[in-house]
Amino acid sequence: MGFAFAAGTTDEPGAFDFTQGDDKSTICINHGNPFWRMVRNVLKPPHRKQMECHYPKPILLDTGEMTKPYEWAVSSLELLSHFEIMTNGVMFNIAFLSFLSEFTTMAGRRLRDAVKRHLKSSGNKEMSGEIHIVIAGLANGYSQYVTTFEEYQAQIYEGASTLFGPHIQEFKKLSKSLNPGSRTVIQPGPQPPDLLDKQVSFLTPVVVDTTHVGDSFGDVISDVPKNLSLK
Repeated sequence: MGFAFAAGTTDEPGAFDFTQGDDKSTICINHGNPFWRMVRNVLKPPHRKQMECHYPKPILLDTGEMTKPYEWAVSSLELLSHFEIMTNGVMFNIAFLSFLSEFTTMAGRRLRDAVKRHLKSSGNKEMSGEIHIVIAGLANGYSQYVTTFEEYQAQIYEGASTLFGPHIQEFKKLSKSLNPGSRTVIQPGPQPPDLLDKQVSFLTPVVVDTTHVGDSFGDVISDVPKNLSLK
């Protein structure tokens, strides 16, 4: 997560001195407010290889490498994407792109166009008709944002909240593997971790659940008139 992530959006700004558009023309380990760098480094200091990978996003929280008490973010892109095709003969085809992330408007348009081109050029007769692409975001989880390359370079809130970079090649690979005779083989990905026994909650348990003196659960507060007639 980048420094601009903590700045919030234009209509809902965050607290403290974080600002949007917070990027660097060069990779700098000392980027940002020294206090927040210290807080970040206590949690997990990002190494140089990680900073080069996420450039031009200066890293505030290195969530991909933070594993205590368990992983702070989904560690594999294979856990994030699902590709589903529903067909109805030659009348129409619907391709559902299920993803755990939020797509910006333009990133969603580019993804739809890219997958549609791959499907229509696949040689699959079932894909010869009109193809409708439906993006189903926030499916089965949440992994922050997906932006365009240009939005990622700008490093405003959405770009700073993008974990896996500004490219969509994984969906292209999935759509290409559907081509008849395709040599692209998508191997089964890893299973999501089961964290039910490891979850940490700071919510206090219910201590008392009762009514006021003289009241009972299910009491009628306002009854209907006795002479009410419904037709």
